[in-house]
Amino acid sequence: MYLRQIKLFCTIMEEGSFRRAADLLGLSQPSVSQHVAALEKRHGVKLFKRSGRGVVPTPEGRALYTLGSELLKLSEAIPGTFRDMQTLRSGSLSIGASHHFVEGILPAVIDDFRSEFPQITLSVRTGNPDMLIEALKNGDIEFALTGKSLGVSHDPDLTVRLLGLEPLILVVPKTHPWEDREIDPAELKNCSFVHYTDNHPLALLLEDYFLRHQVRAQFDLKVDSTHTALQLVALGEYVTIAGKSSISDSMTRERLGTAALEGLSGIRWEMQLVYRQSMGLSFAGWEMVRRIEKIAAEFFGRSRTS
Repeated sequence: MYLRQIKLFCTIMEEGSFRRAADLLGLSQPSVSQHVAALEKRHGVKLFKRSGRGVVPTPEGRALYTLGSELLKLSEAIPGTFRDMQTLRSGSLSIGASHHFVEGILPAVIDDFRSEFPQITLSVRTGNPDMLIEALKNGDIEFALTGKSLGVSHDPDLTVRLLGLEPLILVVPKTHPWEDREIDPAELKNCSFVHYTDNHPLALLLEDYFLRHQVRAQFDLKVDSTHTALQLVALGEYVTIAGKSSISDSMTRERLGTAALEGLSGIRWEMQLVYRQSMGLSFAGWEMVRRIEKIAAEFFGRSRTS
């Protein structure tokens, strides 16, 4: 009703007459007067004053016309904006991803998405799982790509889509004595091992592994990012455990090697896509998710068999 009253008021301003506005809109003149009176009552101002030349807008009337005209333009643009969003001719999409995804499947996903929908403004936030889930809950991103995290499974508003199961490997510096060897877990006690802080999704998996294999070591270096752990390993003094695809790019393979750690091959790290059930996904979000799931199925399937 309010928008109709604003349109009627703007028509009076443009026509300079209640009668002409009534004729143009197919209303009676008394009806037009009632709508103007309702507007004046709503805002507590007088919009017109009578003169011998007809109606003259007050300063408040001129101000309402300026604002009302903009409001009508915006309202008229709504259907077209929705059509563009549904056909992905405009809009924006903000997502979050751990470094594991940024260095793995995400570049191929973005390239595929941008080639089909170049008009969509895309932004990617990186960080550890806790940072990404916090950004998701705050509405800063539409969904997050991360490894399985306890914080996600305990929140009823978060919906999880499984993308794949990532094998874990022992990562060592290139030319390290352990490279390409099978290592007994007990040997970890005598090395410089980069462990993960409690908020990293691998921390709990590794603690369980160490407990089952009776690795009683004091790990005095912990990081919250697999990316940081691999950078430390590349310096030449440390070893760590990470997802197999973490060292899939050529630059990383030049500086890092791998070793077979007894009992580790049976452990899988769940790769997940997480979004808020209460917010759902936009049209652009669903298109991106569809591509992520397709490429992830190929990528993590290859990781299991390679």
